[in-house]
Amino acid sequence: LEARQHPDPTKRPLEAILQPGDVMFVPHNYWHMVVNLDPCIALTHNYVSTSNLSNCLRFLRDKKDQISGVRDRVLEGAVPPEQLYEVFVEK
Repeated sequence: LEARQHPDPTKRPLEAILQPGDVMFVPHNYWHMVVNLDPCIALTHNYVSTSNLSNCLRFLRDKKDQISGVRDRVLEGAVPPEQLYEVFVEK
């Protein structure tokens, strides 16, 4: 919350409220956080291709603590984040 009051406007976070039907594009490497104000459905897509594969592999190898979306599904059979790089490289 302190960042919202930063004297330099370029260092303040960007904020937006989307309305039904709105879409927001978040560019590669752009850190972000989402707060849902109402019950909703979010569709997200992380794209891996030959142009960014090395970056994705480096992230899986070096930033395991920042991998999201699988920890809560390990009991359902998802690969734990600590093993994603190894499993991905094996295949």
